[in-house]
Amino acid sequence: MDTNALEIAAAKLVLDSIRPEDLPDVAVTCIQQGIESKSIIWLAGLSRDEMHEAKPLFESGLSDVGLSMPSKWDAVRRLAREEAKAVLDDRITAFLMEPNASIN
Repeated sequence: MDTNALEIAAAKLVLDSIRPEDLPDVAVTCIQQGIESKSIIWLAGLSRDEMHEAKPLFESGLSDVGLSMPSKWDAVRRLAREEAKAVLDDRITAFLMEPNASIN
């Protein structure tokens, strides 16, 4: 079972780079990839009025497949690995800074 989508979404959620309103779409992707649990199925079917339940259902879905929410440090490392893989696979271009350049 490939839990990559769940792990990436969990890392993004910890770092506030994904909104709880986006979690039902993550659940749909998981179901399409064969990851199913009661919580993930419920999450996929949430209506706009039920979005307050998205995060708890997501966390329950993680638990259902043996995962948990990462620490902030683990989330940063997970997303950095994904970015590095994307660069190596030529899916994205690396951003290179000039030596001694400053970021404003």
